[in-house]
Amino acid sequence: MIENLEMEARGALEQVMSLQEPLPEAKWFLNCLYRGFSPKLLPREKPEIILLGEDIPWELAKAAGARTRVILGGSLETTRWSDAMLPRDADPISRSACGWLMNPHFNLAENALVLTALTSDSRRKLTGLMRENGVRVMAVDLPPMWDRPAWQAAWVDGMTAQVYCEADIEVAQGVVTLYGYADYVEGREVVDLKTSKDYSPDTRDFSDHWQHRVYPYCLMKSGMVAEVDKFTYLVASCKAGKDGIIDGQLYREPYDITFEACERELREFLEGEFLPWLEDRRAMITDTKIFND
Repeated sequence: MIENLEMEARGALEQVMSLQEPLPEAKWFLNCLYRGFSPKLLPREKPEIILLGEDIPWELAKAAGARTRVILGGSLETTRWSDAMLPRDADPISRSACGWLMNPHFNLAENALVLTALTSDSRRKLTGLMRENGVRVMAVDLPPMWDRPAWQAAWVDGMTAQVYCEADIEVAQGVVTLYGYADYVEGREVVDLKTSKDYSPDTRDFSDHWQHRVYPYCLMKSGMVAEVDKFTYLVASCKAGKDGIIDGQLYREPYDITFEACERELREFLEGEFLPWLEDRRAMITDTKIFND
């Protein structure tokens, strides 16, 4: 409930205020923050622009004279509101931010344009979800940091971004629904973006990941794509550079794909490892979507 959000905010602000007694101005500032969580004011707040994340300078929106709200995250309560909407692998910040924009209590985005930058996999998934739910979103790709043909191709050469795919697979235990968002799809190739602190081009670091099996299978099984024969992990190996600037190298980790191999490997993993693992923990799992109860 929205009252829980207010109580959560009040508790955090009162704790901060108790530490700032020598500074009278802090009370005024924290009271202003508290009004941003008021159940009376939130339903009436009608921003014209919502900046999601810190990638786009809020000064630009202010300079345009628009009523602006900046959402950098949320709280435990907003996370609970959005828990059923986002994919299971979405990061906590995206989950909490989603609760601000899509919940049954108030609609901040009713008259607003949401501006965000596609800086992470979770941000791309959140952008797609908001659009599916009628939120007006303008998402921008940040310019590539490396002048390499593979990177340029993945970002600007006409690939379709954030393609949702879903398909069933029959296993010995029953029917399993697989789904996910492929970062980029073009022709018979799928590209998935990854980051790594110490990627080694001499090893196939992502060979034990499942995107190169799940996405091609879902795309072909559902009929969205007639054939996928190539899957590439586009890996940015990032490290802290001088003056805190992120520096790194870009790598391609390609895989040859066939539908038969994807189906066989998925079925073997689900029947032999994953589903037995879930069954052993059925009593501890409360999410009804897992077993379709």
